[in-house]
Amino acid sequence: MDLSVGEEGCEEAIMRAWCGGGEDDILDRLRRCEEELLAWKGLSIGKIMRDVAKKRKRLVVLNEGVRSEARVKDRNQLVKEIAMPLKQEELFWRQRSRSIWLREGDRNTKFFHRKATQRREKNMILKLIDDEGRCR
Repeated sequence: MDLSVGEEGCEEAIMRAWCGGGEDDILDRLRRCEEELLAWKGLSIGKIMRDVAKKRKRLVVLNEGVRSEARVKDRNQLVKEIAMPLKQEELFWRQRSRSIWLREGDRNTKFFHRKATQRREKNMILKLIDDEGRCR
């Protein structure tokens, strides 16, 4: 499952940003794409991560205390519900980090978050120079 291409709302956010401003130059379109995708990410990926955090807290509560049949049933149901969002979160970090470690089965998302952040900083474009030698 790819979290960006094909994910609900992603393509619409890109089209809205790219086509929504008329005859702007490429830098304006890229800035709008960045803003739209950050907003989209906050709504979709952010929601997945918030849901996982809530369910993990609930799982801790269900694991503590006296065990009952109802509690075990609730816990098992919660484990089933959390599996897909965890898979989506793992895939998100895999796509961000491009690290081979995930292929080996390591699920240390804190490590992958750092790798993705380092990669983003390394790949950041600080300026562009046009054909006439002007910085943009």
